[in-house]
Amino acid sequence: MNYIILDDEPLARKGIELELNNIPDLHHKGSFAAATDAMACCNNTRIDLLFLDIEMPDCNGFEFLDTLPRSPIVIFTTAYPQYAVESYNYHAIDYLLKPLKKTRLLKAVQKAIHYHQLLYTPASHYDISQLSADYIVIRTERKYRRIMLADICFIEGLKDYVMIHTTTQPLLASMNIKTICNSLPPAHFARVSKSYLVNLRHIDAMDHELIYINTNEIPLSATYREEILEKWLNGHFVKR
Repeated sequence: MNYIILDDEPLARKGIELELNNIPDLHHKGSFAAATDAMACCNNTRIDLLFLDIEMPDCNGFEFLDTLPRSPIVIFTTAYPQYAVESYNYHAIDYLLKPLKKTRLLKAVQKAIHYHQLLYTPASHYDISQLSADYIVIRTERKYRRIMLADICFIEGLKDYVMIHTTTQPLLASMNIKTICNSLPPAHFARVSKSYLVNLRHIDAMDHELIYINTNEIPLSATYREEILEKWLNGHFVKR
């Protein structure tokens, strides 16, 4: 899995390189301070993973992604938390705040590696072929797989795919998030942002900006906040 770093801070670039040196699945193809140099590398080499800063002197990270003919898996690394919501429009696999913490960085990298493996495994091409009251059936090239609706924690939109996070494992499906959203019962499933759909029965907690399911923090868009809160609290809120 080939990766590059685009960041105008030398220490930030070096820090990522040092942490990832011993991960056998990753192959470092370059670290760049200038967007033009990173673009040249992307044009000449297949890049699977991009560590990307947002505010840089010669380029905005989002603008850089808009110029790429083929978008790699993206992990944003930035000192600015205010861009987190916008980053989901670019289907980033993760959004890390500087100074980077080793545990968060490695967790993001493992997530990217897992997604890359699923994406390029032939048996990872799914589509919904049946919906019943309590399960869906997804089809692979070799078999059908049943997923109980109660086992779906949340669904994450990733470009032309969705990652179905269940209680036991994540499953990659070849469809967009709107398609699967329309196929699930609205009494138990709801959109919470452009890129996320959650099972209301698995929500552990919620605040103004995030939904918490197990150890996952899922961004909550203002567009969906009132609806999701009403659905989740309906009949269950204990008043003082």
